[in-house]
Amino acid sequence: MKHFLLSSLSILVGVWVSGNSGLQAQHQHVQCGSHLSDYSKQHPDFWDGYVRFVQDFKEFKSLNSGQFETAENGKRIIPVVVHVIHEGGSENISTSQILSQLASANLDFTYTNADKVVIPPYFDSIAADANIEFRLATKAPNGACTDGINRVFSYKTNTARDYTGFKQLSYWDRAKYLNIWVVKTIDNDGNPFGNILGYAQFPYSFGGQNPVTTTDGIAMIHNRTGKTGTAAGTTARTMTHEVGHWLGLIHIWGDDDCGNDQVDDTPFSRQPNFGCFNFPKEATCIELTSNSTAADTAARFQIGEMFNNYMDYTDDNCMNMFSKGQKQVMDFVFNTISFRSNLITNANALATGTDDASQASPCSPAPIADFWSKQGSNNFESLKMICEGGSLNMKNGTHNGSTSTNSYAWELTGAVGTTSTDPEPLVQYNVPGRYDVKLTATNSNGSNSKTRPGYVLVSSDLAMDKNYRYYDAMETGPGYSFFADNKWVMINEGADPSKGWEKVNYGGYKSYGAARCNASGSLRYERFFMVSPSYDLTTVSNPLLEVKFAYAQRTNQPFVEQNDQLQMYVSTNCGESWQLRGMKLRNQGSSITSLAGTNLVTAGLVPSNFVPSAPEEWSYFTVDLANFSTRDNVRIMFHYTSGGPYGNPLYIDDFTISNSTTAIADQPQKAGFKMLPNPSSGNVQIQLDDAAVIGSNIEVYDLAGRLVHVESTQALSNGSNTLTLYRSAFGESGMYLVKAVVNGQTEVRRLIIQ
Repeated sequence: MKHFLLSSLSILVGVWVSGNSGLQAQHQHVQCGSHLSDYSKQHPDFWDGYVRFVQDFKEFKSLNSGQFETAENGKRIIPVVVHVIHEGGSENISTSQILSQLASANLDFTYTNADKVVIPPYFDSIAADANIEFRLATKAPNGACTDGINRVFSYKTNTARDYTGFKQLSYWDRAKYLNIWVVKTIDNDGNPFGNILGYAQFPYSFGGQNPVTTTDGIAMIHNRTGKTGTAAGTTARTMTHEVGHWLGLIHIWGDDDCGNDQVDDTPFSRQPNFGCFNFPKEATCIELTSNSTAADTAARFQIGEMFNNYMDYTDDNCMNMFSKGQKQVMDFVFNTISFRSNLITNANALATGTDDASQASPCSPAPIADFWSKQGSNNFESLKMICEGGSLNMKNGTHNGSTSTNSYAWELTGAVGTTSTDPEPLVQYNVPGRYDVKLTATNSNGSNSKTRPGYVLVSSDLAMDKNYRYYDAMETGPGYSFFADNKWVMINEGADPSKGWEKVNYGGYKSYGAARCNASGSLRYERFFMVSPSYDLTTVSNPLLEVKFAYAQRTNQPFVEQNDQLQMYVSTNCGESWQLRGMKLRNQGSSITSLAGTNLVTAGLVPSNFVPSAPEEWSYFTVDLANFSTRDNVRIMFHYTSGGPYGNPLYIDDFTISNSTTAIADQPQKAGFKMLPNPSSGNVQIQLDDAAVIGSNIEVYDLAGRLVHVESTQALSNGSNTLTLYRSAFGESGMYLVKAVVNGQTEVRRLIIQ
């Protein structure tokens, strides 16, 4: 019997699986991220739960475990639901690809896989039929007929992990179904060794609690699910490996150098094996001494390492067995863990429609309507932005059983032709506005509807207002600015609708209001967008955007994820597509494409609910818009990405587009002159300090850099003086730049005329 090695290395971040993309060994170092280290960080007692699991397993092996209740054909039937999370691309894999995955897993778990013939006699003698069969459910939790496949359109198919919340988009009771999530990519959580193909949740308990219920199951990337479609050329062993973890197995090398996997009949392995090998592969963990026996020598050189085991990292086409000892672990899990043991009962087979009769004569399900469009604002999941006269192609994502007999009815508010029965209509919009889209799918078994409220935003080809609006103070009072008049568009796509961009009447830079993105408590990688009104930049020479921002670090704990990120984009086609732009921070010479980490922090460390209280807690960045100076319909987008729940709110103020030659960034004002009141709805008094020396006339510019007024200073003497800028000197309400040479230095101040 193996010696139990208890090592902190036994709870590594992830578990590795092979990444063979064909019949030739690729030797890819690709990772599968299991939850042991995640749970051990979040729950200090999780390791104790694993130790208890091992101890209980030892007792189980010493007792007569008896017989399990199984389905009528003698197999342990595991009902399966597959949740395909997709963005309408190839990751939305076909039903036939999913079926090819289950067929392959069924061969592996009954030791009827064709490639078992290459196993040498010693390993073949301990290879196991795990007596498990996977079947797609035909009854949903509510008893409705299903094909066992849920399809969900969501950006969360990218960089998926439990901390991104993608599993909560679609989940069924883990005591009745094995949940399998298929996604586009899985976040490697900073691991340097490669891409993650899948991961599983172990059945271990901790702290008197079972593992988190709504994350229980396995996740896989689409091109390692099955053997056809996007996974053509692979051998579908990712699921086999992950289900092994889901049923309590750890890696064959024990996650340690010559570690212990707690299974008696799997030889010691020094470390994970990558690639393929010839039998035998020398078992270097078995050290030979003068006291070694012939059996020791045989174990090292003639038996060797079991690199062909499903729980190694060998390439998929070289994996081909579980051992009888590993089957004992699975038996133990089914026998002692209630939410696993219930899965294989006859009663559950009937409840989930995985009994023989239901599988032989499956029910016919009603459709589940879904749709999306890939045109228009591909950045957004919940909104499509286009110009008047533009069109959107609606993509039909209706699923659940065969779709060949479905009929479709579209309700297209605001479109040219407000209804359609085309499965995927091309829809034209000529009138600016924001419109709902609804699809109803019907077949002989029932009907289902999907509505996306406010899904289409149609904008005018003309910019929304004149250049005096190129400054926005982000105040909340109506009539003061575009922001105050609700002409900015906020698209918050987090799980919590209360999170994201919003107006606040506090915390502003030298003012009351600001735009705030409150992503605190949000899941990692959740997205929040704020889109400006449209601007005509042909009136501005060398346009430059300047933005004030304030953000505080929430914690200095190194193990706490805190990496919120801000990016800036520009659109010239009403928001239909976007271009990433660089940002230049104050006192920095080069541009960067995102503000994150220390670049985002302006106010030090604030443990919770940061609210700026002084101008010193703010900084600014500029965005060069010179490439858009010939464009007459330009929108700016703030794209904020949550780095996890431990961030602070971000504040934005003083949004300004101006001529780069006259643009300024507020600095502490030197002695010179003051303008009162500011903002002003009437005349403005310019007050000169006692020692001020005015070296030239005072000039007033609009934000486009045009000189709109010159105020002569010839009648002024040095020292304390006051002169008046009359309201008639200005044009429309808005922001102006007042320039003067004071004490030999040029000073420029913002002046807001209401």
